[in-house]
Amino acid sequence: ELIASLAFHHNLRELYLCFAEYERTNYERKWCVALGNLLKNQETQVEKLSIYNSFVDDEGVTILGNALVKNNELKQFNIFLQENQSITSTGWVAFSRCLANPNSSL
Repeated sequence: ELIASLAFHHNLRELYLCFAEYERTNYERKWCVALGNLLKNQETQVEKLSIYNSFVDDEGVTILGNALVKNNELKQFNIFLQENQSITSTGWVAFSRCLANPNSSL
């Protein structure tokens, strides 16, 4: 898995992820889990994360939010959701908890 392998790159400071339309099928949860695990890893030094064209849903954004609470390095998080209507208010409430958590570096 590509995202999981990034955990071994300790000098990685910026990460840009862009997803093609064809990746919209069953990959959303898999990459959210992999990215969440990367962000929770104490060895990860990523300070800037940008995600483009993701088709993440409520479950995925919750996974990312929970991982961000455990991350102490990330200073900038950008997510561009072009036409993504899969995240409801339930997902955004769950994600916003990471922003309100004092343990989050965001």
